[in-house]
Amino acid sequence: MILSLNGKIRTGIIINLLLIIAGCGAGLVWNNFIRPSEVTEKEKVYSYQHAATIDYQVNLLPNNFFTETTLGPGQAYITSLADSLQTQLEYDFFGEAPAEITGTYQVAGALVAYSTVGSDKEMEVWRRNLSFLGSQTFAANDNKIQIQDNILIPVNSYVMFAEAMQEATKFYPSRLELQVDYLIKVQGKTGTGSFTDELHPTLIIPLQGKVFTVQGNLSPNKEGAIEVETTRPVEGIRTVNIGLGTTLLLAALLCIGMLALTRSSDKHLSPEDKKVAQILRQHGERVVTLTSSLPATKVDQILLVNDFEDLVKAADEIEQPILYEIDERQRKHSFYVVSNPYIYRYELLCPPVEQRIINEVGTDSAPSL
Repeated sequence: MILSLNGKIRTGIIINLLLIIAGCGAGLVWNNFIRPSEVTEKEKVYSYQHAATIDYQVNLLPNNFFTETTLGPGQAYITSLADSLQTQLEYDFFGEAPAEITGTYQVAGALVAYSTVGSDKEMEVWRRNLSFLGSQTFAANDNKIQIQDNILIPVNSYVMFAEAMQEATKFYPSRLELQVDYLIKVQGKTGTGSFTDELHPTLIIPLQGKVFTVQGNLSPNKEGAIEVETTRPVEGIRTVNIGLGTTLLLAALLCIGMLALTRSSDKHLSPEDKKVAQILRQHGERVVTLTSSLPATKVDQILLVNDFEDLVKAADEIEQPILYEIDERQRKHSFYVVSNPYIYRYELLCPPVEQRIINEVGTDSAPSL
């Protein structure tokens, strides 16, 4: 059995089904030919952590004011009484498993003088590079290693050098500081790979004023790992294929069914039939379908109109319904508006066609009297 549907509704359904089919087809192409089938990830196979700590105390020059010969960390120190800075480097490495660990550490620094240029710019004027400890090596075949070493920083010697520079050059820096850099490099080899890392603790001692404090990054720490790239299949490809394939199959079957088992109800209508269907769709709410003919009327009382819209204007003017009469035998469709003693009439003569098709085309059916 062939079903008749409104042409616009039928076309809309078919277009939507075709869009679904196209979308599912594109999705299947992307999922199987464009989408990567494998994903690359980085996986940690060995983790470690290492930390360095710089502890210190200030050695005082002999004086008649204090009985102490050293002062602990975290204080303010009188520059003229400070002799040296005794520092202790402690380095700890810990890995999750034994490894061949090797490395080096050294201590260098610089005495740097700055001068203010302009209102807010500061530039380096002179620098004296220093070496406090040459490169030292360490090694272990374990999952941990600890290093301790003492380094003496002769602060008073650099204060005297800076004062001699000022006296000789008559240049008085806006900022004078002693920079001490500890550089620790570590390498490791394991059965899963190798790693290289470093830590860089620093001490900064301002020497410009009468008092100084020890600043800098005294206890850096870091975590690291050996990572390897692994590939794994992308999850969900099969599930997406099943979902898209099922949707595509159902949409294709529905589309074939719509094409084979339905037809557009206004496909074979004549222009006159389509005009009637259009009138019923647009004005069905105000059209009253008659089940019998109008009473006999004199010809001179019937006013013919050329267009249905003119009939609508007349109905609006006199506030009367539009009457609809169908002559099945003559295939004549007549629309009336009664305004005593005259009757406005609009007629359409259609070629033979099933009347039920016209009724199906009109989305709003007219009431009958």
